[in-house]
Order: sequence, then structure tokens, then C-alpha cells
Amino acid sequence: MKNLIRFGRRQNGQALILAMIMLAIGGLIIGPLVGLVTTSLNVGRNVEIQVEDYYAADAGVEHALWEIRQDPQDSSRVPVMVTDFREFNLLTPTNGETVHVKVTKQASNLYKVESSSTGTDSNTLITAFIISTNLNIFDGAMVASNDITLKKDAYINGDVFALGEFDAQGGLIHEDDNDGTPEIIENAAGLVFPTAQENAAFALGFKTEALVGGTITGNYKINDPPGASITVDFGPKYITGNLTTDKNIIINLHGTIYVEGTIDIGQDTLIQGTGSIVAVGNIGFEKIGNYGTNPTGNDLIFSVNGSIDFRKEADLEALIYAPNGGISFKKEAEIIGSVICGQGIDIPEDISADKNFSIIYNPEYKDTMNLPGFNPTAVRTWNITAAP
Repeated sequence: MKNLIRFGRRQNGQALILAMIMLAIGGLIIGPLVGLVTTSLNVGRNVEIQVEDYYAADAGVEHALWEIRQDPQDSSRVPVMVTDFREFNLLTPTNGETVHVKVTKQASNLYKVESSSTGTDSNTLITAFIISTNLNIFDGAMVASNDITLKKDAYINGDVFALGEFDAQGGLIHEDDNDGTPEIIENAAGLVFPTAQENAAFALGFKTEALVGGTITGNYKINDPPGASITVDFGPKYITGNLTTDKNIIINLHGTIYVEGTIDIGQDTLIQGTGSIVAVGNIGFEKIGNYGTNPTGNDLIFSVNGSIDFRKEADLEALIYAPNGGISFKKEAEIIGSVICGQGIDIPEDISADKNFSIIYNPEYKDTMNLPGFNPTAVRTWNITAAP
């Protein structure tokens, strides 16, 4: 019993020793730990500053890219002659940084863009080289990947681009209210047309619009309604087959029509109203008038894989687009918008002499009809360094 008491007495003070050891270890650890936390905070702060610098400099490159896309021939936006340069600051500081941009023209379609962001703690320079085709297919009143032939008197207000030749066999009045300088560019090597995948992605948006009004399975014909009325309200609608119409009726369009087959508008049938008309195959109109009065300029007649044929009068405001086929007008036509095709544009001799053919370019399509993924102006190289 006495031995047990002595043993217990010998344990007195051991807890204090353990506590002192723990305090010593804590003292050794806490210093480096505080240093690590401080370093981490500083690194995080520096990374945040660098990211802000990067995005500020990136904004300068994006602004230069936007200017080049708007009009590479406008000296107030971009340098026009090789070796020329243009410098500017972004009007509004980005992330608190001052952004300075210098654009130098290296070749006929190559630009060097140097965008530097300057802040209180760090500076970033982005150097990018941008390739521009100089010609966007949505910039012209008439655009074709082959020839454009006008066999009778015509009036064109806007630019004309063709990968082939432009042949105005009759009288031609050519103006351009947008920039005052009407251009006709033949054998336009800088003209780039979208790929099949880009056009398919473009068409998908219109299919989605049409599906809002429901689906018609198989072929469908819009018939002459019974009674005295000859007017039919139609659209939006998605049709899995072909679309045809009866004779001598008026179709009031109230939304997008998307047809997986072909569209054939019958004899003396008038189609009017607003909403895009899209078909995977050919589109043929006997008569179209008072169509596309939407002031935002976003009505479209679009044949994804076929041609578009106007057999009689055409009076419309729309973008007429056949990237894989031709477009022809066989009677008088008055168009506000743009005509773009992947083959040739043909205006035969039987155009009426009293109205003739006229087209006035609507620049609204330049922004509203950009194809997903289609980018005739692109960044080719990208380098990030510290600004000098």
C-alpha cells in the first residue's frame, strides 16, 4: 500500500510537462503557419490583379476585332494601308485599368493588335494577330459565290460581291446610301461563305421558332378556304414534308415556317405578313408582296440546300439566302434587304420595263443574321507578356 502511494506521488507535475511541450510545439508551428497564410493571401491578391489586367487587355483586343469587322476599309476605325497603324484608349477604364490599343496593318488582310492594360500594381500586354477576309457576306446588297447576271435595267443601293463575274447587260443605277461609295467587287478572293455545319446551326434557330406553333407531319397544302373569304392565317408551323398552296389565295403569315422538304407557292397566291420562311429544299414563289414589314429587319427567306425562285412579282423586305443554290427573279421585284446565294443570281430578260428590278440594302441584317460559329474575321495568334 505504501508503494502505491509513493508511485502516485511521483506522477505529480507530469501534466504540466506535457502542456509545456505542446506550447513549445505550437510556438514552433504558428510562425511558419502565419507566414504561409500571409503568402497565400498575397499570391491570391496578385493572381486577382493579374486576372483583372488580363481581362482589361483582352477587352482592348475585342474592341479592335469589332472595329475590323465593322469596316476594314474605314480609316477612322482601322489602318487601311500596309504598315499604317492606329492607336486609341478605351473610353471607359476596364476593371480600373487604363487600356491602350495599337492596331498595325501587316498585310492586305493581316493586323497586329497590341493591347496593354496599365494599373497601379501590374501591367499586361496582349499581342494578337488578326486575319480579316475584308468581305462579310452580310455586308452586300447582292452576294454570290458564282456570277451575278442582270439582263434588264436594274437599281442597286448597296455593295455587290461575287466570287465570279458581275454582268449588267441592261442599264444599271448603282448607289450606296450607307457609306456613299457603291462597290462592285468581282472575283472577290476575300469572300468566305459559311460551312454546311454553320448553316445547319443557323437553320436550327428557325426550326425552334416554328415548333412553337406545332408540327404538321408529312406533306401539307394550304387550300382555298370555303365561303367568300380567300384569306388564310398561317404560322408559326413546323412541317416534316413539303408545303404547297392552292391558287388565288392570300396567306397572312404570323410566324416562322420551317419545312423539311420544299415550298411551292401556287399560281396567283399572295403571301404577306411577317415571319421567316425556311425550307431544307427548293423554295418557289408565284407571287409575294407586302411581306417582311418587320422594322427590326430580321425576316428571312432561307433555302438550306436548294434554290429560291421568284416566278412573278416580288415586293418584300427580307434577307433572301440560298447558301447552296441559286436565286432567280423572273418578273419585276422590289426588295429591301439583301440577296445572298451560294451559286449565281439571275435576273432574266422578261422583267417588266415599268418597275424593273430594284434592291436596297438593309444594314440591320449585318448584326441580326450572323450565323452561329461563322466568323470571317478571326484571331490567329495570342501572346501574353508584361507590358513595358
